Parts: sequence; C-alpha cells; structure tokens
Amino acid sequence: MPYTPITLDELYEQYTQARKIELTFEQFTSLATFFPALLVISTDGEVDAQEWHYVDRLSESLCETFSKDGLSPQEMKDLKKLFQREIHFLQENFDTWERKFTKALKGYLAFNNDCKASVLDKIYHSASVSEGICDKEKVMIEYLLKELGME
Repeated sequence: MPYTPITLDELYEQYTQARKIELTFEQFTSLATFFPALLVISTDGEVDAQEWHYVDRLSESLCETFSKDGLSPQEMKDLKKLFQREIHFLQENFDTWERKFTKALKGYLAFNNDCKASVLDKIYHSASVSEGICDKEKVMIEYLLKELGME
C-alpha cells in the first residue's frame, strides 16, 4: 500500500490522540522540528550521557520559547517533563512515527523556510555532541536532508 503523506496539522491530531496528551500545535511543531536531531542522536544505536544532556538542554530551550505565553513556573516544569517524555517515547517508537514525522515536516518546511535553519542547526549540533560526527550519523544526515527537501 503506498504511503500517503500527511500534513503537520494531521500528524498533530493523530499524535496527540494516540498519546492522549495536551500540546498546543505550536508546542507540537517544536517537538516535530527536533525529531530529525533525535534520529541523528539515535543513529549509532545508543544515546550516551552527553547526548541525553543535550536533549535535556534542548527540552529546556523548547520550553523557554513558550514562557512568553504566560505559563507559570510549574506549567513550564510540566511542559519540560512532557517534552522529555515524548522525546523518549519517540526514540523508542521510531518504527511507528519516523516516516510520518519526516513526511509531515517536509511539507511544513516547504512553506516555512525560516524553520529550515533551526532544523539544520539541531541536526548538525546533535551529531557533534559526542565525539564528532561518525559515518552512521553522516549517512543519517544525508538521508534526512534528502527526505526533508533540504539538499
């Protein structure tokens, strides 16, 4: 059966219903733009302590972008925990979500050029977090650039 790409809006609906979580579309979009970096981090089959520390810092910076929305300190803390939980979930369930995220993100990036630099930065930074960029990460980066239409 051929795969039918979905929009980021459709993916948002599918994902939040499947996970029974409450994220705004903007929060989900932040998670989705981090997804390629998560694939790179996980490429070598093991996410080490340095990489998880990077994920933790990124979760914090994802949350900080929503501080202007008037979230209380407790809501910010809860959002960070939610982002971390979802990142772990996605890392453990790439088989189910990888294609959907990359295809939906490709469509989103085609109309949101300003997000491309951020996605690229996250991809390359995540690859270099521990011991430089290995061959498997180089292959994953090439694959992602092609899949996301950023060659």
